[in-house]
Amino acid sequence: MRDGASTLCEIRGLVFKICVEKAVFLPRGPGRRGETRFSLRHGARTMTTRAIHALTALCRLRRIETDTARRALAGALAWEAKLMDQEQAVAREMSEARRVTGEYDRDGFAAWLARMRGERARLAAGSEAAQTRTARARAELAQRRVAENAAGEALAKARAAHAVEAERRDQVMLEDVARAIRRKDTGSL
Repeated sequence: MRDGASTLCEIRGLVFKICVEKAVFLPRGPGRRGETRFSLRHGARTMTTRAIHALTALCRLRRIETDTARRALAGALAWEAKLMDQEQAVAREMSEARRVTGEYDRDGFAAWLARMRGERARLAAGSEAAQTRTARARAELAQRRVAENAAGEALAKARAAHAVEAERRDQVMLEDVARAIRRKDTGSL
């Protein structure tokens, strides 16, 4: 079974190949570089089945990217939770150690306490990094969801336009057949 990254690369390549075939070169003006835009209409005709397939592939790509972003967010949240649990465990251990009374090695305790404070500071810095990573993962997921929804809406509009065009062609064909039958009927009388 293929891994997700190679499948993602293959889908991106397919979408790029199809989109490049449908690209329209639009010059910006004299002396400026042109830019490539993808047109949903080719001339006066509506979107072709091939372009709808390209949009379908784009929707799949966006869905895979959204799933990847969800997995990244889940990993970031798990890492953040793990660090928070470790930080709380160190805080509990330090609190319990401070409450201990009786005879104990004060120098050993001071060394242990300094080491635990360093560990707690390291975990706090790690927690901040985890929170930053989680925030980035949330933002990435939000962007991927928007892109997935936009691709889905574009596909739905393209399919609707394609269906309307097919219905229009069918109606024209029916009208042509009806006209031919009327001519035949009036011609034989």
